[in-house]
Amino acid sequence: MNSRYLTAMTAAGFIALGMSGAYAEDTPVSPDKPASVKPGGSNGKESKMRNEDKKRPELRDGREFERERIVEFILKEKYPQEVEAINKSRKDDPEKARTQMQALKKKIWDEQKAEREKLRDMISEYKSSQDPKQLDAIKAKITEKLNERLDMEKKIIAQSEEKLKEMQERLAKFKAEYQKRLENKDQMIENKIKELSKNPEMFY
Repeated sequence: MNSRYLTAMTAAGFIALGMSGAYAEDTPVSPDKPASVKPGGSNGKESKMRNEDKKRPELRDGREFERERIVEFILKEKYPQEVEAINKSRKDDPEKARTQMQALKKKIWDEQKAEREKLRDMISEYKSSQDPKQLDAIKAKITEKLNERLDMEKKIIAQSEEKLKEMQERLAKFKAEYQKRLENKDQMIENKIKELSKNPEMFY
């Protein structure tokens, strides 16, 4: 097996592992409404992958989580103004805002699908080309795309760490408040009973 073929397979492997979770559906849809699987056609391998996922719910859940993180990242990075406008309209027309957000997510799926197809074409061209200069040029493009993917994953991890930090801080605050309530539990219960005797609707 020659080195060029190995390089192409390595790139393909990175793309499959790094992008399959984000682009598992050929038809862009909102994450809360999975697309139906079309038999045969260009998405035959992905259909098989999705069938396998049904047997491994933890893998499917992991991919859904990854897809959500990628969509969230792209929304913030590429469409902040659109997201802000949609969020502002939620109070007046929540259904319209929901439709607009789903349309924006579909736009992201379309863009990522097109990007995936470009990568597949480049790998196919790399495997079949015999021109050294062309090989170097294609390899450089594939490398650039993989680096972009890794950069995005790094930013997503940073965002996730920031969210985790905020959640940990809220949890610590909640635990501290709970501990204070626990220390004065008897008096708190006594006060609550008095309140309930006056107004049973004020249970919690």
